[in-house]
Amino acid sequence: MAEHRIDNTYWMDMKRDRDGNYWGNMMGPADDERLVLRRDKWYCLEHMIQVNDPTEANGELAAWIDGKLYIHYKGVRCRTTLEVKLKRFGIGVYVHRATRDNTVWYDDVALSTGYIGPRE
Repeated sequence: MAEHRIDNTYWMDMKRDRDGNYWGNMMGPADDERLVLRRDKWYCLEHMIQVNDPTEANGELAAWIDGKLYIHYKGVRCRTTLEVKLKRFGIGVYVHRATRDNTVWYDDVALSTGYIGPRE
């Protein structure tokens, strides 16, 4: 089972790690709102990134699970100039201290400029 988060998110106002380095910030819901994804079940996971206007802290990060808004961060400041664009988007699963083999399947991966939603 895996907990869903937007991990290692890097932006100009991110917090420094306890070890003094900048490894990106783990972005997830409050402890009592966390969803643990079950094995052997398909999920529709969607992420949204909206970069900020260069002079504003109006960027956003959001995630939906099966069409239900799961996390939404507002006030993110990613850049101070229009020349800074999104560099990459990656899909992956990180398992810390795995006690057994873990296989993850991806299907119908899409990149879009608007919300898609789960298939019926």
